[in-house]
Amino acid sequence: MIAPIDATLTAKLKSAKPGAEEELYKRIDGQGGHRQRKADLSSVQSIFSGDRWNKLAKKNAQTQRVLWASTSTKNPTYRDVIMWKS
Repeated sequence: MIAPIDATLTAKLKSAKPGAEEELYKRIDGQGGHRQRKADLSSVQSIFSGDRWNKLAKKNAQTQRVLWASTSTKNPTYRDVIMWKS
């Protein structure tokens, strides 16, 4: 199954006007999951920082680690060696 955002980007690429719009969708096609991971990581980092978190940490609060897992790319047109490291 292709991630919904990637399916949306692929559909937009197919209907994009030649030129800048098409080039944009070509550049970001297949990166929906990666971009979502970056946004998620940013959210998690903001939760575990700041005054509120520091007060909790002084009381031995532990951060949670985020795990993204997949055994393979889901779109057969993507390279099978795609991997991102947090």
